Amino acid sequence: MSDFLLLALIFLLLCGSAFLSGSESALTASNRARLLFQAKEGDKRARRVEPLLEKRDRVIGAILLGNNLTNTLATSLAAGFLVVRFGDKGIALATILMTVLISFFGEVLPKFYALRNPEGSIKRAAPALSALTLIARPFVAVIHWLAHALLGRQNNGTDEEQDQAEEQELRGAIEAYGEGEQQDRRSMLHSVLDLQELTVEEVMIHRSEVKTVAADLAGDALLQVALDSTFARLPVHQGGAENIIGVLQVKEVLSFFAKSATVKQAQAGAEQKPAPTAESLSRAPWFVPDSTDLHTQLLAFRNRREHLAIVVDEYGETLGIVSLEDVLEEIVGDIFDEVDPLPDEEVIEESSDSWRIAGKASLRDLNRRFAWRLPDEDASTLAGLILYEAKHLPETGESFRLLDFDCTILALDGTSITQVRLTKRKPEDDADEEDSA
Repeated sequence: MSDFLLLALIFLLLCGSAFLSGSESALTASNRARLLFQAKEGDKRARRVEPLLEKRDRVIGAILLGNNLTNTLATSLAAGFLVVRFGDKGIALATILMTVLISFFGEVLPKFYALRNPEGSIKRAAPALSALTLIARPFVAVIHWLAHALLGRQNNGTDEEQDQAEEQELRGAIEAYGEGEQQDRRSMLHSVLDLQELTVEEVMIHRSEVKTVAADLAGDALLQVALDSTFARLPVHQGGAENIIGVLQVKEVLSFFAKSATVKQAQAGAEQKPAPTAESLSRAPWFVPDSTDLHTQLLAFRNRREHLAIVVDEYGETLGIVSLEDVLEEIVGDIFDEVDPLPDEEVIEESSDSWRIAGKASLRDLNRRFAWRLPDEDASTLAGLILYEAKHLPETGESFRLLDFDCTILALDGTSITQVRLTKRKPEDDADEEDSA
C-alpha cells in the first residue's frame, strides 16, 4: 500500500473514531423526553432516533466496539508506517502521536461538540448508528452474554423503585427547566407530582368551618339561604353538622323557586303544594376516605363529574369536605372568585427572621413560600405541628423551641391556636443552650 493511501486510511479511521465518540456523548446526553415529544409531533429525524433510545445499551455497545476497533487499527497502521522509517523508535513515536491525535481529535473535540447540541448531533448520526448496530449485533450479543456470565445480570429493582427513579428523573428535568420567570411553572409541575403524596385530609375544609344547611329548612328561609350563599354547593345535615345526608346545589334551588313562581301565577287560586325542604332538593352525598391521595381524588372528580366530596375517617365520622377547587389550588395556588371575600393575611413578616403566622396556616404553603423544612407528615397546619411537638395545649404567651425556630403563642380561641410568632434561631442560640447544659 502506498504511503498516501496508508495515511488517508489512518485519517479516515480517526474521523470514524471522532464520529463514534461524539455519537456516544450525544446519545447519553440527549433529552429522551424531548426527542420522543419531537417524534410524536412529526419530526422525521427524531423518529429515526426513537429506536436507538429504546435499545440504548446495545447501541452504546456497538459504538464502543467500533470505536476500539478504529483506534486500534489506526494505531497499528501508524506504528507500521513509522517503524519502516525510524526503526524501533517508530513504536514510541506512534504511541505518542496517536495518543495525542486520538485524545484530542478522536475524543475531546467531538465530545465537546456533541455536548453543545446533543439532540441535533444524535439526529444526524442516527442513520449510521442504526446500520452499525445492525452489523455489530452478533458481536454485541456475545459481549453482553460474557458480561452477564462474569458479573451477573443487572438488578433493575422493584416496580416501586423504578417508579421512584423515573419520578426523580422527571423532577430533575423540571428543575433544569429555566430559571427566573419560569419559577411559577416549575412550582406547578412539582405540585402535580406531589399530588400522589398528599391526602384529602391535608387539603380539606374542616367541618368546623363548613357552611351546612338543615335538612328540614324549607320555603322562603331556604330561598334566602340560597340567595345569600357565596358557594355553589352546600352540604345538608340532619341532627348535627357532622351527619351529612345530602349536597344541595344552589343553582337548582334558585331554578326550582323560579319555576314555582311561574306555576303559581298560572294556577292562581289552586291548592298550593307544600314547600320543598333542603333534603328533598339535595343530591346523595359522595363520601371519600381521608387517606385518599389527591391524584386519585382528582381523577375521581373527573370521572364522576362531581365537584364536592364529604371526607370521613375510618370510623365513618365526617371530618370535612374537599372540592375540586381545593385540589386544583394545590397545583396553581389560591383561586378567588369575584364574590369571595379578601383573605386574611396568614403571614405577616415582622423582620427578616421573625414572622407572625396564623395557626391555621398550611405547613405545605409555608415550606413552599419560605423554603422551610417544617415536617408535614403528622400535621397539616402550623397549629397541628405545635400540638404534636409540644405534646400539650400551650397557653397564651408561652414560648418554646420548635425545631429551628423560637415559637411564641400569641393568641388562642378556646382550645384553638390562632396566632403564633416564629423567630428563626441563630447558631449562637444553639451554642448558648449547649453551654448552659
